[in-house]
Amino acid sequence: MNKLIEGILEALEVLWGAKMRSALTMLGVIIGVFAVVMLVALGEGAKKYVVMQVEGLGLGAHTLMVYPGKKGLPTRQSTITYSDCLALKQEIPEIVELTPTCLGPADIKFGPWKRTINVFGVDSCYPVVTGRQLKEGRFYTAFEVETHRKVVVIGTTIAKETFKGVNPLGERLTIDGQKFAVIGIFEEKGRIMEFDMDALAFIPFTTAMSLFNSKRITEIIVLTKGGNMINQANDHVYEVLKSRHGGRIDFNTQSQGEILKQLDLIMNTLTMAVAGIAGVSLLVGGVGIMNIMLVAVTERTREIGIRKSIGATNDDIFQQFLVEAGIIGVVGGALGLLASIVSCKVLGYLIYFEFVTPLWSIFLGLVFSGIVGVISGVYPAMRAAKQDPIEALRYD
Repeated sequence: MNKLIEGILEALEVLWGAKMRSALTMLGVIIGVFAVVMLVALGEGAKKYVVMQVEGLGLGAHTLMVYPGKKGLPTRQSTITYSDCLALKQEIPEIVELTPTCLGPADIKFGPWKRTINVFGVDSCYPVVTGRQLKEGRFYTAFEVETHRKVVVIGTTIAKETFKGVNPLGERLTIDGQKFAVIGIFEEKGRIMEFDMDALAFIPFTTAMSLFNSKRITEIIVLTKGGNMINQANDHVYEVLKSRHGGRIDFNTQSQGEILKQLDLIMNTLTMAVAGIAGVSLLVGGVGIMNIMLVAVTERTREIGIRKSIGATNDDIFQQFLVEAGIIGVVGGALGLLASIVSCKVLGYLIYFEFVTPLWSIFLGLVFSGIVGVISGVYPAMRAAKQDPIEALRYD
């Protein structure tokens, strides 16, 4: 142990004596570790951002989505009916509540202001199912859904841009030429990717079907009792709908957990792929260490001869050069790591993006850079150890 510590101190002294050469040798490792950690931090940050965006859709862990068409094969044909919704609610005990949705674009107008937005037709339990809160007013009732009332709840973007300072509650908003009474405003939701969640209007789904002249249900949002109940509810949804559709599976389901798992797999694969590509630069840095160490062996041939003449063994010489290479790798890795952390903080501040640097990437960067340094130093260390002391003393 003492011998190893002496070797490390001696190696540090040698490297400090040739600061420029040591710095240039470390440069490849610094760049390699910097690139790997930066790209991992970028990938992890992107994954966190995407997860936050998905969670921002209002699909809680207890929520199950039911879509028409087979999984992976979207369809324009309506394969789910309102009677299917009623059957699911009545026959599946794991379901707390559900709402069918009917989605379509529509022109809205208030005074001279006009724009095209997405209008959602949903049931009166929509706020309960999605957990979305109202900022002002109220949501429509089951009676208003049953009687096809022309009432609308809007997002904050519509409230600000359309009514421009006028309190929207009680005002009449024209949707595709029909007058709707504004009864509520949702709390601000923000953007999901480039989609403004506050530029939406919600009307009773019965009214929406009449407005769009369609009986097509876009999806069913199901709130389950949570835990393992969501899996049981999913199985029962398949049983009920398959039975009602004559044995056909012309529908599919998806939970937030499934969406997040798919996204996690995709983002992890991309992160590892780009980190692997960046890792090539770390290997190139290892080649640089080997080349510089070989030059150092040649330059220090006479030193090797002197050390052997006063009793140094081949193992001592081998250890000295191997430790030097390892230190170059570790110090280069530490500097690259420090540079990447500082860069993540600065870039995150400038572009308002959170870079996430996981601890495993820090540990892996340091360990891998040390391993690269040691491996790169093996061959030069072997050459140094095999030097004939007499020939080495004669070297000029």
